[in-house]
Amino acid sequence: MKNKIATLFDCIKTLCESDIERIISFVLGIVSANQQPDRPACPHCGHAHVIKYGHTKEKQRFFCHGCRQTFLYSTGTLAYHSHFSRSIWADFIRDTLDGKTLDDYLFSTTIKGVADRMSVGNAQRIIKKYAAQVRAEGVVLPESVHCHMFRRTRATNLYQDGVAIELVSTVLGHARTDTTKNYYAKASVEQLRDVLESVPIPTEKEEPLWVGNEDEIARRCGLR
Repeated sequence: MKNKIATLFDCIKTLCESDIERIISFVLGIVSANQQPDRPACPHCGHAHVIKYGHTKEKQRFFCHGCRQTFLYSTGTLAYHSHFSRSIWADFIRDTLDGKTLDDYLFSTTIKGVADRMSVGNAQRIIKKYAAQVRAEGVVLPESVHCHMFRRTRATNLYQDGVAIELVSTVLGHARTDTTKNYYAKASVEQLRDVLESVPIPTEKEEPLWVGNEDEIARRCGLR
C-alpha cells in the first residue's frame, strides 16, 4: 500500500498546476461534501429513499426511510466535526500533495523513532504543568487552563486591539464571521468607556419649558 501511495505522489509531482487544482477540487468535494446530489444516499445504510428534513445550524439535514436516521451532507466525511473553511482544507490537501510529512507539524512527538502529531491530551498535560508553575510564582490564572483558552484569548485580544472582526475570523479559520462575533468578539472595558465618552454631553444649562405652566406639563404627560 505504501509503495502505491509513493508512486501516486510521484505521478502528482509531474502534473501541471491546473491539473493539481482539479485534483484539489475533486478531493474537496469528497472531504467537505459541497458537491453532492440533491438527495444523497444515506451514509449509514446506503439506502436511496431519503427526504429533506429541515436544517441543523443552517446545514441541510436528511431523513432516511431505510434506517430511520438523520444525516447531513458532511456526515461520514472528514469535515463533519470541522469548523475549518474550504480554503483551509485546500491548503491542507495541497500540503499533502506537496509531500509534507508529519515532521511538519507545529507540535509533534517522537515515540520509539516514530514521529506523529502531538495528542491533545499530551498538550493539555504540558499546559497544566507550566500553569501550576506560574501560579506558584504568584501569577493569577484560572483554575482550568486548556488549549482552546489560548486560541480564544488571542482572538479576543486581536479584536480588542482594533483588528477587524473579518480578519480575526480569517486567522481563526472560521467559515462564518458570525461564529467569531458570537464567541470571540468580547468588548473590553476600555472599548465600552470609549464608546460612552464619544457621545457628546450638553454643557449648557437647559431651562424646563413647563415651569409655572401646568397646561404644558399636562400636555407633555398626555393628560390633555
